Amino acid sequence: MPHDTAGHDPPVTDDWKLALDELPLQQRLKAIVVYDLARDRAAGQPPDVAHATLRAAAQAEGLDTSHPWLAVAAARISASNPDT
Repeated sequence: MPHDTAGHDPPVTDDWKLALDELPLQQRLKAIVVYDLARDRAAGQPPDVAHATLRAAAQAEGLDTSHPWLAVAAARISASNPDT
């Protein structure tokens, strides 16, 4: 099936919260907190550093570290400005 390139799909790095939709509310809230904590520590760092930081925080909170939102959120953290 061809991809509609005329659409206004947001970049993949902006979609990390959409990957949380299938999670129960408590896990979604934890994931958002984990993201904020990891972003404070790894904003602007290389993707592997951002992913490791995010994965460690998620594991500490008891979240599934194999869930797809982690990779997408890590890309967003890596692309973010550490000064904002």
